[in-house]
Order: sequence, then C-alpha cells, then structure tokens
Amino acid sequence: MSTIRITLYLGESGLTAWLIKGINQRLRDIQGAAELIKIDTLQRVNVQHQLAALSLAFKPFDLCQIFLIGENLQTQVEALKLYLQQYCVLVTDTYTATIHSSSPMYNDNFQFHHFSVPNKMSAKHRYHIMPFAKDATIVDKARILKLIAKMASIKHYKKIEVQLIQREQLSSTDMAGGIALPHIVSEYIDQPMMICLTSKTVIDWQSAHGGVTHIVALLLPKPCTKEAILAVRHLAVNLLNADKKQFITYHYMGDQLQAILACFMRPTEQPIEQSP
Repeated sequence: MSTIRITLYLGESGLTAWLIKGINQRLRDIQGAAELIKIDTLQRVNVQHQLAALSLAFKPFDLCQIFLIGENLQTQVEALKLYLQQYCVLVTDTYTATIHSSSPMYNDNFQFHHFSVPNKMSAKHRYHIMPFAKDATIVDKARILKLIAKMASIKHYKKIEVQLIQREQLSSTDMAGGIALPHIVSEYIDQPMMICLTSKTVIDWQSAHGGVTHIVALLLPKPCTKEAILAVRHLAVNLLNADKKQFITYHYMGDQLQAILACFMRPTEQPIEQSP
C-alpha cells in the first residue's frame, strides 16, 4: 500500500459540485480510498461522498488536500493532477517564494526557508554550518540553533544564536508531538522569517516530550508589526491541537509545509451569531 498527498488551493469558484464530480471521475478506478481534507479545520470526508464534501463549506482559495491510499495509484494521480491544474493551484516543489500580503494565506510578509537535516551532513555543511560537529551523524539542539541563526543572518548570526539560546533557557520551545517552535523578536532581523527544519530521525530538544522531527523557527524584527505578531499567535494556538501537530509531521517537503503552516497562521473565523 502506498500513500499520496495532493495539496492545493481551490480556485475562485471554491469547491463546486462539478469539481467534485470531475475528481471522482479521475479516481473511479482507484484501488484504495481517497479523502478530501479541509486543512484549516482538518475536517475530512470520503471524496466520493459529494454532499458531505460540499457541506464542509469551502471558500474560494481555501487550502485543501486529497489523501490517497492504495495500490498502483500513479496513473490516477497523474490524471487527477492534470485535471486539477485547470481550476486550482497545486502546491508543488517549486512553491518556495516569499509569502506576500496579497496572498490568500496570511497578512504579513514572512520569508520562508526549509532545510532537511540529513542523518550524515556533507563536509560542506559541516564546515560552513556546523564546523564544530565532531560526529556528523548526531544532530543536536545547539547545532540546530546555530543553523537557524546562520540562515537568518550571516552578518549577525552569533548574536541571533545567543538570543535563541537565551529563549530556550527560559523554557523549552518543544510543543510535544514532534514539533519545536523556537522564536525571538530581534533587532538583528530585518523582516519576519519562518525557518522550518525537518529530520527523519528524532532530534533531542532537551525536554520531557521525547524529541522532535520538525523545528519551526519564527524570527521577528524589532519593532514588529501587529499583523506578524498575530500570525505567530495563531500558529502557536493551532499547535496546541494534537491533530494539527500530527498532520504537520506527516509532511517533509518545504512547499507543503510552507502552505500548511501559513494556513495555520491565519485567524480562525468565528461563526456568525444569528439575531433573534
């Protein structure tokens, strides 16, 4: 059995009955199951249940995911992607640009970086990023914080590293569930940054939660806009939800992580109260 996740933004028409019908036509011969996931709430339904899918009340440009599990999926997946590209925006490996205020994702400009931590770092990485690493097979918290600081600013990385360490000394930023959220507000940062590092092996974050595989570092400039602070707050609140943390840890590609994390930085809409 194999699993495939297709992450996409809906088009300006949102999720329509004809779009669901077209998806089902491309998956009619699937040997397995297909779910549609509304990412901001993690509500999910069987794609074949058209009315249930429409009941999720998708809006234009909402982020969603089609999760497939089964055998010999490739033919159906390619046909489905070709169909979706006509009406939606697929999140692909090239989706790594800066998120701008005109984006439907969130309000402020966050520069995004993703780095996959290998089990064995190359000589180049050891020399330029972690020159003091004696054992390249071990990736620990100190080395990760140094890497984050260098990705944020080569000029000021030592000062940023100290600030990250001081924040960790106050209390561990391990959110449990495999995710750490190191964060600082710094005069050495020019614009809001999100630096996401992922590892297939568990990294010891020196906490009681059992280590992490996803580090989401948030570095804000001083002074910082209200919008950026609120975006960080929304993400932190969402990371208190165990299901959302687990969903994030299923993903290791920078493009998908960028879209999902950005979605969780958006404010949750409150239901409109009906007047009596």
